Amino acid sequence: MKFILFIIIVFVLHNELKSCDICGCSVSGNYFGLLPQYRKHFIGLRVHYRTYSIKHPPLFAGESVQYSNDLVFSTEIWGRYQIHKRLQLIGSMPYQFNQRKENEIKLSSNGVGDGSCFIFGNVWKTSDTSQVKIKQSISLGAGIKVPTGKHENTVVYKGLILPGFQMGSASWDFPVSLIYIAKLKSLGINTEMTYQFNTLNRYNYHFGNRLSSALRVFYWKYRPAISVLPQLGISYEHYNSDKRKGRWVRYTGGSALWSFAGLDLYKGRWGLGINSWLPIYQNIGEKHIKMFPRITTNFLILF
Repeated sequence: MKFILFIIIVFVLHNELKSCDICGCSVSGNYFGLLPQYRKHFIGLRVHYRTYSIKHPPLFAGESVQYSNDLVFSTEIWGRYQIHKRLQLIGSMPYQFNQRKENEIKLSSNGVGDGSCFIFGNVWKTSDTSQVKIKQSISLGAGIKVPTGKHENTVVYKGLILPGFQMGSASWDFPVSLIYIAKLKSLGINTEMTYQFNTLNRYNYHFGNRLSSALRVFYWKYRPAISVLPQLGISYEHYNSDKRKGRWVRYTGGSALWSFAGLDLYKGRWGLGINSWLPIYQNIGEKHIKMFPRITTNFLILF
């Protein structure tokens, strides 16, 4: 009887340990950036490239610390439709590729991610008359993230379940956003903040709520031939820890501070842009996840 009880305890502890591994794939910030207003609608393609270094603590006595490299490459179709001069819809649908390399082992997955849709309302805006030198506006948005991405509660790596390695979260989530813009002639500042309320998914796993915020300085020079929009800024991201079956999941959650620079070019109905991000400070997964510089590019068709 004691032997059977010992086997049961070992089995339970073994499963608890196996389900607690680290993945950087789900660590990312979501930003709208500076969107052109001289045309009402657009559709575009946005590409994100992110890499991580992961330190894996030993699961059992006698094992050594392991290291892996995670790569997340996603291509996102997104667009805006202005339904009123103060009201607009913004939607996106990503397709992503996740990859993990550890020694000679390579794990990869790809597929459609979770789609999302926002409705934004301009709640305050200064007059467009020449008497107002500083043009300002505030917009509020609310959205929904739909679990269109594939998510399976199955072992995917060395007997481990990696929720962050899935294409989707399997949960309905609800982001809210605030955007403020102030502009003096061609020079301006932009602040944005998005907080996402995540819900419990069908596998009793709850990804932590997330905050993404940014402050950028930009210079907008409109010319008929080609318009340029350089920008510099900093961003702060915070990720609450995940929960599995009501219990906190170790090595999840944290915060990071980034610096970034970018350049957007517009010519008629076409737009092209690139942004690079450099981490200033990071403490993710109890410092077991290290984020490297990331890149975002976008291509827009305005109409």
